[in-house]
Amino acid sequence: TLNYKIFRSVMKNFEYFENKPHIAIGVSGGPDSIALTYLLNKWIKYKKGKLTAIVFDHCIRHNSKTESLQVKKILKDFLKYHIIKARVPVKKVSSGTAKLKMLNKKEATLISKDGKVTINKVKILKSDVMAKNGIIHIINGVLQLPKEK
Repeated sequence: TLNYKIFRSVMKNFEYFENKPHIAIGVSGGPDSIALTYLLNKWIKYKKGKLTAIVFDHCIRHNSKTESLQVKKILKDFLKYHIIKARVPVKKVSSGTAKLKMLNKKEATLISKDGKVTINKVKILKSDVMAKNGIIHIINGVLQLPKEK
């Protein structure tokens, strides 16, 4: 099983990465390339670098253009699902549940119980970090997009 902690230790062995690397990754839309994109995205933020996802139409199958556009949408939705549409400080949800609208118009659930706060079952490690353009909540996992109905 590969998780971010293991991935980060593997990447540490590659000393040829500069301090703020810019990495390009080809994303096919399959589970392997999507998982690698998630891991690299987290690692690249840690390294204060930049990640460029490359999705291209290979023109091999008749529906390859549609496939490439779907992969682009998946990546955009994933990123937008990590941004709450409004400023929501966790301290305002002292105990209980709050439904949050994300930037991609989907809903996430914030639960505060016994001093522990989660968003869609992902633990919030540090909440209410005030930034110029909003409030940051640091989480210890990836928010999974809800399944389409």
